[in-house]
Amino acid sequence: MSRYDIEIQKWNEKSAKTLKEQKDWSHTKTYDEVFTRQNSLRPAYEFMPKIGDPGITVLDYGCGAGWTALLLAKKAENVKAFDISEGRIEVLKKYIEHNNIDNLDAIVANGEDMPYDNETIDYVFGNAILHHLILEDCLPEIARVLKPGGHAVFCEPYAHNPFINAFRFINHHFLEDHVGTDRPLKAQDIEVFEKYFTEVEFVGSSLFSDRVRSLFALDRFLLRLPFLSRYSGYVTVLCQKG
Repeated sequence: MSRYDIEIQKWNEKSAKTLKEQKDWSHTKTYDEVFTRQNSLRPAYEFMPKIGDPGITVLDYGCGAGWTALLLAKKAENVKAFDISEGRIEVLKKYIEHNNIDNLDAIVANGEDMPYDNETIDYVFGNAILHHLILEDCLPEIARVLKPGGHAVFCEPYAHNPFINAFRFINHHFLEDHVGTDRPLKAQDIEVFEKYFTEVEFVGSSLFSDRVRSLFALDRFLLRLPFLSRYSGYVTVLCQKG
């Protein structure tokens, strides 16, 4: 199977399980609450300061089941979201329907060939999506849809921590029910981003855990040390189009 087919099958199967088992479709968390708390999202929050301004359009790039798209829609005036999996979009539309959200347009699409017009998006946000794609194919598309001066932010697995890599290997090959086409970003990938954006910064954002709240403060403290940032499990990529 092609890498597209592998990912579509993986996420469609997960979505079918969600649609069958999910009982509560309410969504109560807010953008500010979540984006200021999680270490991988804090740089994104600071890099998208005008997200709540009138007329701002945000694209959730590879939105999955849409938990970030729902948060973005509670803050921005207009949110677009897409995913390659029909099942994931079906899950997101359930949330949209049950939470009466009318400013979020969710479609099935490919991140390497998006159906959006040139220079129509103010902010692009993606969470754990680029490591499934080929950077040389998707980054030109992202730059194309961004307005001049627009911002793109991505929270991605980072490849330089040997202990986290060992866990990923075990999880990927022995624990997960579905195996995808993952490739964590590497420090040298910044050179690819710099071909398409005038400003690019890699921010190490999660040394121990981005889910265990008791470790958030320790992570933030330790990642102030530049040599430790390279060994972060997650990196937040901040890009601006000239």
